[in-house]
Amino acid sequence: PRPAGLRLAADLGRDPATQRIGVSMQSSNPLGYGARMTVTPPAARALRPLRYLVRTPILFWHVLVHLPVTLILMSWPFGGIRVGGDRLGHRMVRWWRGGLMRVFGFRMRRIGTPLPGAVMFVANHVSWIDIVALHSYRMMGFVAKREIASWPLVGRLATMGETIYHQRGNQESL
Repeated sequence: PRPAGLRLAADLGRDPATQRIGVSMQSSNPLGYGARMTVTPPAARALRPLRYLVRTPILFWHVLVHLPVTLILMSWPFGGIRVGGDRLGHRMVRWWRGGLMRVFGFRMRRIGTPLPGAVMFVANHVSWIDIVALHSYRMMGFVAKREIASWPLVGRLATMGETIYHQRGNQESL
């Protein structure tokens, strides 16, 4: 049984291949997220360069302007300020990750009500999109391999996003 107020997106009669518990992801591109097409339609192929021309400058702006603002507002003394019951740092992570999803053409819709308090999500993610999608709706810590902590920019962002690092093959790091 599922908690009251939380519905699986599959319960709404959509294609289960594109669904996640509590979050439905839809892409604004013609193929859609998780599309099973083997041939790209000619119209979509013709629009691809235009999509890149529009989205590339937006992505650069998001990384070069919004990311530094986010990092500044996540750090001391701003990150601990409470805004509407949440820390400002957590709100900034959700804002930046939501913006990143929009830059790549994803429109997300929450289905159900988030559970209050501590919650454990268990997912075997397929790509980086799953992490960004979940972070854009709720601040949560992820478990990642220890090597990610040493990656130049991604490691710092993952640490600020409260990632827990695990050394593969080492039971003591659990």
